[in-house]
Amino acid sequence: MNQLQSEALIHLMLAARYADKKLSLIETDDFQKQVDKLPWNSGTGQSLFIQQATATVRKALATDETTQELLQAKCAPFTDSQSKLDAFRHIESLLLVDGMDPKESDFLTQLKSILKT
Repeated sequence: MNQLQSEALIHLMLAARYADKKLSLIETDDFQKQVDKLPWNSGTGQSLFIQQATATVRKALATDETTQELLQAKCAPFTDSQSKLDAFRHIESLLLVDGMDPKESDFLTQLKSILKT
């Protein structure tokens, strides 16, 4: 996974977490564990990047159109079938950690459609 994919995956995981409008502690812990394992080679630290990405994601989730635009843009760095599958699995496992809500399930369906996994 390259830097662009790590950044995109963080955006996608954040969007997934906010899909049900509930943030659980176990989901937060799993998110952080997954982020800690991502390769990171940026002048911006992960914590600051996550703060900025959270603001971007929350703004994008305001409408269906801007949500779709965000998902399209952040899925774009995953160009081969293996990277698409890996990204999908990261997000799916994050959502399953505290039980899948119907809104999260809808989000995964939308993501799968965009990634074409």
